[in-house]
Amino acid sequence: MNAFEQSWLMMKADEHLYYNVHLTPRNDEESNRLYQLELQLAKEGITFDSGGGLNGRDIHLDFSLRGATPNQVLQRIADIGVPYEIEMTAGDVPYDGTEERSDYDRKERRVRDERLTLETGQTHIDGKPHSEPEVIGHHPCPNCNEPDAIGVLIREGIQHDNKISLNCTECGYMDMDWGDDNDRF
Repeated sequence: MNAFEQSWLMMKADEHLYYNVHLTPRNDEESNRLYQLELQLAKEGITFDSGGGLNGRDIHLDFSLRGATPNQVLQRIADIGVPYEIEMTAGDVPYDGTEERSDYDRKERRVRDERLTLETGQTHIDGKPHSEPEVIGHHPCPNCNEPDAIGVLIREGIQHDNKISLNCTECGYMDMDWGDDNDRF
């Protein structure tokens, strides 16, 4: 099976083609053109994983690519005239900016939250501990002119560092950081 047939089979599978581009500038002028291209792409909001060493520069047009398609970046690379080789691989993470990637990221976040919840016993949302606000008491409202007005003290939940807020139902006063000064209890 030739390389084209292998690529075609990968594209038909549930995998995505990734391009690892290895550039080998032969002189300072080519190195400068490559450097200028990477700067220009970054200014245009086109980002990707990359690295380099004594043997050249590697650009990874995979799930880390943002702001362009692999073909658009490959064309820009071809335009600067620096020798390069492309290794195609396959992976299961869709390209950034696609609906498929949004679905993938949502699923990954949900799986992470479920794992963290099981490991810690604490509900997690978007990778952070979460708990529902709860009423923990009442306190006179510092803003209200009503003598009998009582504010509700609410522990806002772990996602808000368990801050305590004071909310007055009479005048609408709200102090989200009320609990920072604990001598007011």
